[in-house]
Amino acid sequence: MKEQPVSYRNVMLFRIRQASNLGGPSLKVLTQALELHVATSKLAAFAEVVERCAVGELTSDLETLVSPLIDGQYLHLWGTSLQFQTRTALLIILEEILVRREYHFRSLSPAPTVIDAGANIGLASYYMHRSCNAKRLICFEPNPATFAVLAANAEAGKWPAELHCGALAGANGEASFTLSNESPLAAALDPRSIQKDSKEILVRTMRLRPFLLDQPIGLLKIDIEGAEAEVLEDCEGSLDLVENIFCEVHPIPGHSPSLLLRVLGVLERAGFMVHVSRSPWSELAHRTRPLTHANRIYSLSIFATRIMHNTR
Repeated sequence: MKEQPVSYRNVMLFRIRQASNLGGPSLKVLTQALELHVATSKLAAFAEVVERCAVGELTSDLETLVSPLIDGQYLHLWGTSLQFQTRTALLIILEEILVRREYHFRSLSPAPTVIDAGANIGLASYYMHRSCNAKRLICFEPNPATFAVLAANAEAGKWPAELHCGALAGANGEASFTLSNESPLAAALDPRSIQKDSKEILVRTMRLRPFLLDQPIGLLKIDIEGAEAEVLEDCEGSLDLVENIFCEVHPIPGHSPSLLLRVLGVLERAGFMVHVSRSPWSELAHRTRPLTHANRIYSLSIFATRIMHNTR
């Protein structure tokens, strides 16, 4: 579909912002997060949905706002159409990546390299290429079905991506990998829960360390469902060229020392400044009487940086 001229885009964005200002803070936050990623050809449909949300005809939530950007199994974003696996999984990663912008970073390099461990369908890589000017993307995804979608999306988007179908671990080799078609985000070497349609396959395992030795890394993103401590410990002495790290930690009952303490120990010894945050799903559970929920297992997000001017 032919894109409209820039003047048309500016007019449509003005229309969208006017409507979002009338619809309350939640609509405004979601609209501001999404609008820069909407393909120009989809702006009119997006504007109509925002306007209907503003007057109360539609619910002002993420699923409603992205509905005009979805055709079948494709999400139409700026410059590309991303294939996805399930709508439920898509909404979760849209919330994390485009709305909360968990992987946004600053780098001393104008064109940084990013390592995306647990790349899934590539939405994080899309964001870091478009919003953080990443000029080299090194992506790891062990689920063969998800990797096929990632590869198709990288080709469609013409991203500067180096793709590896494998699971990061403490050693090169092979390992049993649990996956679920219904819950593609739950695939893991060490699953925290077993889905009803879970099955095990044999996947290639890879060490992260060789990818850290010869180049500065603007962001190292690690979301690998339980293997994060093992991977970081294996490359503890090789993090000097890494500027920023995002690591999602998945607590596993009975592990001592805990995965969180192991990851924090590596980052402290490597000289990173660290902030730890509960996931939004955990925040909901712990909003009141938090001590009564202290034994509930939720993921934790670790944001680490060694760039002193990184304050945005």
